[in-house]
Amino acid sequence: MAARRLVLAIGVLFALVGAGLGYAAWSLSADTRDFLTRAVPAEGEVVRLDTLRTRRNRSGNAFPVFRWTDAAGQTHEARSNTATAFDNWAIGDKVRLMTDPATVPPRAEVAGTWGDWIGTVVLGTVAALFLLVGAALCLARPAR
Repeated sequence: MAARRLVLAIGVLFALVGAGLGYAAWSLSADTRDFLTRAVPAEGEVVRLDTLRTRRNRSGNAFPVFRWTDAAGQTHEARSNTATAFDNWAIGDKVRLMTDPATVPPRAEVAGTWGDWIGTVVLGTVAALFLLVGAALCLARPAR
């Protein structure tokens, strides 16, 4: 009986973690939808690559920093939220952006990529896995 309670408690814990991650995925998807609803296209340029190096990944990744001019003639600069391999970008590359003029600091992401949705997809997948494991543990019948 004690083993069954332990399995049930672990199942509930997994389900709660899955629910929390599911909420985070939903919140992130709502933020992305809002951004894409407000965003306007702009032609930009890569002006810098902010590096992200780890002990496991010595070559590192980069967050491209874009510069663009809006319709009013004001120049903006923003760092992408999505890190990529260094060889994906070079300083001076021209890029089509989706920009949100309402945010401070301004937000810009490369148009037509799934980088905006990667966080939602990863969080949603992990949430589903935790929920499935939690449900399986909660519904498991004790061995006889």
